[in-house]
Amino acid sequence: MNQESIASSFEGVNLFEDALQQYDELETLFYQVLKEKNLSWFGTLITPSAEDDSLPLLSISKKPYRDLILANKISVFDFRIYLLARQCALLGKMGRVNDVSRKSGAFLGGFGRRLRDVEVSCAGDITLTALILARLTSRSFLWSHGHIHLPLV
Repeated sequence: MNQESIASSFEGVNLFEDALQQYDELETLFYQVLKEKNLSWFGTLITPSAEDDSLPLLSISKKPYRDLILANKISVFDFRIYLLARQCALLGKMGRVNDVSRKSGAFLGGFGRRLRDVEVSCAGDITLTALILARLTSRSFLWSHGHIHLPLV
């Protein structure tokens, strides 16, 4: 959590590259913990709530992420969403639009594999739909931040 606080401080003084580096290091640590299967400080893999399907995937205000992290009640999925959202927001502020799309795509592919690995008890159609909606959300994020322009017809 200290690293996240440092990243937030860097962002507060417009040191976006330094903030991004902190979130990238957190992501690396997360993958190391995942590889070691030491997920004891996480809650479940996914803890869906009623609003999850109607709010933007990359919104950092849809859940109290920091509170969930401090209470060790954040799900693996929510933690990854929080990291991804913070990284994408910083990349967007730096004008690195292609990196937002690349990072979102890598997340969706990786988490889709993770869902299949643990055999989440939901129909395959739901998982596929969730991944497609997440991809559209990342494109919506880019469009709403002025990075994708729709062609005039």
